[in-house]
Amino acid sequence: MKTQWKFVLVGVGAFVLGGVCDRLLFEEITDYFNIEKAENHSKGVVSLVENLQMEDGFIYTGELDNGKRHGTGRMITPKGTIYEGEWIDNQMIFGTMITEKAEYNGDFKGLSPDGYGVMYYKDGSYYRGNWRRGAKSGIGLRVDSLGHKLFGRWEGGLIDRGTQNTNVEDVVYGIDLSHHNYIEKWGDIALYRMNNGRISLVRPEKDFFFHPISFVFTKATEGATHRDKKYIDNMFMAKKHYLVRGSYHFMHLTSSSPEEQAANFLDYLIYESGDLPPVLDIEVMEQAQKIGVEETQKKVLKWLQIVEKELNVKPIIYTSTNMRKKFFNSKQFAQYKFWMAHYTDEYPSDSDYLIWQFTDKGAVYGIPEKHKLDINVFGGTYRDFISLCKK
Repeated sequence: MKTQWKFVLVGVGAFVLGGVCDRLLFEEITDYFNIEKAENHSKGVVSLVENLQMEDGFIYTGELDNGKRHGTGRMITPKGTIYEGEWIDNQMIFGTMITEKAEYNGDFKGLSPDGYGVMYYKDGSYYRGNWRRGAKSGIGLRVDSLGHKLFGRWEGGLIDRGTQNTNVEDVVYGIDLSHHNYIEKWGDIALYRMNNGRISLVRPEKDFFFHPISFVFTKATEGATHRDKKYIDNMFMAKKHYLVRGSYHFMHLTSSSPEEQAANFLDYLIYESGDLPPVLDIEVMEQAQKIGVEETQKKVLKWLQIVEKELNVKPIIYTSTNMRKKFFNSKQFAQYKFWMAHYTDEYPSDSDYLIWQFTDKGAVYGIPEKHKLDINVFGGTYRDFISLCKK
């Protein structure tokens, strides 16, 4: 859990509901803020200082712009608290804080945790979620030193007992996104789970508790040329907020070859340690019917084989139950795992699946009620889910 610094934070162990999918995170976030820093930099004189004595006994090492902390820097208070990260106009906006009792990584306002971040305590417990003025506030997960988990909505450091969830790993849920979707506050989203265990597709008024979203698949490419404009941002935000992430390609069967489409996907793909296997989204029923079963299978298999050879992992196939029965219910596809779109209250019992997309009109806490999302459930245990992550 130790962070490694080369003047900027470059590594941290990322937790997925307490399980481990280690990944480098802060290097990517630092790059993100370096862009913002460049855009916000004044035309003044930029300098690099070391052990500069500042107001109230603070000692600062890092970048200054017209005498203000602006850029990458490290500051030590008279009490020994260390702040290190990205600064804009004297305010640290993202980085780490190390005290005698804890270490925090995430967003800041002033010198207090504010936004999304993780606090690791000396006793081995931690809290990952939203903060306001240094207190837990919003959706968050607390894990005590014995590994017991408490998920829900916090306010002023206390959890709302009416909607808390202590059994967060019994079922693994996720969402999928493209440029058609928009999440404003990634760290403040959750599913509504009813007392009977079901996920509510509408916003309930009572008899529910919050359940964490564990994974997100986001659209990368479509056809031979299209690249989703929200893909890079969605992947970055998923990683920042400790969601296990995956990428999918939407396939066309009549406009371009599988080789061209695989090349488009692989050239744009982000696939790192901790990520889920890539997905081929094949749902163009009319195109499949037009070219026939044999040609459809040939093209789909070609894309799958190219991607598997390049990434050394078998892709997942996303399709409907109807399309699977008509086109992919053969020995050729027995080696692949399926993500099934099946919009009913009952599990797709007539076919095995890795992931079940049970609605495209799901209500999600933290997102406007009129804005619906696809909601998915993983068809295995939490341990099975973690084993899918790229090592």
